[in-house]
Amino acid sequence: MCNCASKRQDFSIVQSVDSSNQRVVEARTWPEITFMYTGQTAMTAVGRATGRSYRFRWPGDRQSVDFRDVPGMAGVTVLRRV
Repeated sequence: MCNCASKRQDFSIVQSVDSSNQRVVEARTWPEITFMYTGQTAMTAVGRATGRSYRFRWPGDRQSVDFRDVPGMAGVTVLRRV
């Protein structure tokens, strides 16, 4: 017999653990680094480490980048660290 209720309960426990982990990550103390877009149109870059999307909407737009994504962003020619 299927014990689906138990599986649902396990899943909700995992979600609450993940939610609390996200709060811990969001309360981090390390600084974010700012990058400026120097291209001609809009661009979206995805951080290799975090998977976070950074949307640069126009030339000169600035975005704060998680320090874990900085090495990947530094390799993009149309982004400049400021």
